[in-house]
Amino acid sequence: MMTPAGEAFPAQLAGFLMAAVGMVIGSLGPQALKNRHGSHHHVVGVAEGR
Repeated sequence: MMTPAGEAFPAQLAGFLMAAVGMVIGSLGPQALKNRHGSHHHVVGVAEGR
């Protein structure tokens, strides 16, 4: 190891914690983003149904 932190904080524990953080961010992140599915897709030659 490059630093003495590995003795007090093992790499496996750091990896486990980062995996848990990644799963939480990955599951909550899409809920925080605006839904972009919709009206910006238009087919040429097809009338809009408004």
